[in-house]
Amino acid sequence: METFTIRQIKLLQCFHPNEILTASQLSKELKISERTIRNEIRTINEQYPELILSIKSKGYMIDDKNPILSLLDEDGSTIGRTRYLYIIKQILSQKETDYYQLSDELYISESTLDKQLNSINQIIERRNPNMQIRRRNNKLIINGSEEERRQIYTYLMNHEMDQYNFNLNNYTEFFNSCNINDLKAYFLDFSEHHHLKLRDFEIISFILHIAIMLERVNKGNEITNIEGYHPSAEAEALAHDFYKGLSEKFHVTLSDMELTYLSCLFSGKISDIQDQKIQEYRTFISEIMNDIQQQYDLDLHQDQDFQENLLIHFLGLDNRIRSNSFLSNPLIKDIKLHFPLLYDISVYIAMKMQSRTHTVLLEDEIGYITLHIMNAVEKIQHHTYKKVVIVNPMSTAVVSFLKQRLMRCSDLTIDITGTFSIFDIEKVKECQPDIVISFIPLPEALDIPVYVCKGFPKDDDLKRIVHLLKTNITSNHIELQSFFHQDLFFTDIDVASKEEAIHFICDKLLQKGYCSSDYEEKILAREKIAPTAYGNYFAIPHPIEKCAKENAVSVCILKHPITWNNRKIRLIFLFALSPQKDIAFDELFEKLVGLLNDASRVKLLMKEKDYSSFLKTFTDNESHAI
Repeated sequence: METFTIRQIKLLQCFHPNEILTASQLSKELKISERTIRNEIRTINEQYPELILSIKSKGYMIDDKNPILSLLDEDGSTIGRTRYLYIIKQILSQKETDYYQLSDELYISESTLDKQLNSINQIIERRNPNMQIRRRNNKLIINGSEEERRQIYTYLMNHEMDQYNFNLNNYTEFFNSCNINDLKAYFLDFSEHHHLKLRDFEIISFILHIAIMLERVNKGNEITNIEGYHPSAEAEALAHDFYKGLSEKFHVTLSDMELTYLSCLFSGKISDIQDQKIQEYRTFISEIMNDIQQQYDLDLHQDQDFQENLLIHFLGLDNRIRSNSFLSNPLIKDIKLHFPLLYDISVYIAMKMQSRTHTVLLEDEIGYITLHIMNAVEKIQHHTYKKVVIVNPMSTAVVSFLKQRLMRCSDLTIDITGTFSIFDIEKVKECQPDIVISFIPLPEALDIPVYVCKGFPKDDDLKRIVHLLKTNITSNHIELQSFFHQDLFFTDIDVASKEEAIHFICDKLLQKGYCSSDYEEKILAREKIAPTAYGNYFAIPHPIEKCAKENAVSVCILKHPITWNNRKIRLIFLFALSPQKDIAFDELFEKLVGLLNDASRVKLLMKEKDYSSFLKTFTDNESHAI
């Protein structure tokens, strides 16, 4: 489920039942601009449609009948994001925590505490599937070693980093053993002195690791055993040097095992990769690029910068895996939402990496792989090799002029593959060009983009041709609804979990011959690596590899929202993906996510009860969005 930022909580708390407030009043109350108020209200309504109502010429009010309010705390704030850290700190600080006492301390009901514990457990599961908060005899306990407990605490703090705007002052209340700003000042000086090149979020994450270590040691919770870690001599030297200043400034004494733990933290920040491992990863990257070209028709072989950057990233990731110290990614939500297809390719790469390292990668780390692919694709779109065929029944001089103009296009490498007569259409097809430029309408339709140049090629013609080459726009508009089938449309389905929902749909696909019996298992395997739930109550489950018998999309509208990896989902588009190449179907995924990014559109679709009405609503909205 989506949660609110601290500023959004304060905004919601301004409202009382049936009270109308203007943007000006809210601006003065929160001491932010009216524009920011309107932006925050729009963001809230994108997550929870019409939670804040706009009353024409009057202002805003909260819709107290909105069903999402039943999932909020009694004080109307949030499902407890701001309490997560307090709850986990209390549970980690003692062997067992009294359930009722914790509820009283937080001034929340038992049902609200249960919801928050469930949300925390879902976050913990992403970092360590073997750890969970459990309730036994009204006592809350959490399993795991001291090292694992610290990792979970740090992970939850990093999870809040974007909400705290990377400001360490927001963490001060959680630490009594040190002044976190003094710790920051010491680490920045140390980092500069030792030439450690760290990004801002890495610095904050490292400081949080150290602050948690000091807090835990001060409470008598020390690490007694670290298995499988062998810090390099350089990491050990850094740790001992850092500890020297740490003990002087913060009067702390660390055991030998804690020093080993500190060395492991530094191991994640420096590289000790040998030549053999570099060559192994070069081979691994080559294999990945072959797979990507085959699976996704994306050729990255010629981009040497991409390969080198990915190599550096993988070597760093290898280091982080060995030190069990991973990066957080404050951009992960935007990456998944705005670049779903590239993120999907990254999930495929992550699966290969996990098989290689026997380590489960977090969504945050997968997001960084996506950033590298985004950069490579951007280069492809703005400077790439394109094959052009010209169909010309007229003067060769006109063709020569067109060739010269196209060759002068600075950010495209254009190959004029051939010039043909209108009677050589079969030869045109054999060339498999990216575009056909013809001076007359062709006698038959092609699956290749065709631009008809009427008369002498003018500047506008050149601009349109280059635009087509850059954006790969085909002459046929992709109609998303053509992939839906009435026999795969289901409404008012009553299920309690994502597993039940996936099982229901896959069973229908199996009955109708769209997939094999193991398709459900492959979708669930994909969900374990990176869940397919997006905001706005929709999910698009699918396997990592294309293995269905036929391409199709099953639509399932649930009777009630279900929890899908900490998000509420009621609208499901389950993809059946076949190995057969279908360019339009490949583009469907990205277009669908873009369409459903509009919360009002999702709300309309969830109300439909029959296939024809759903298709009409979908088609109407598609025509407005594309």
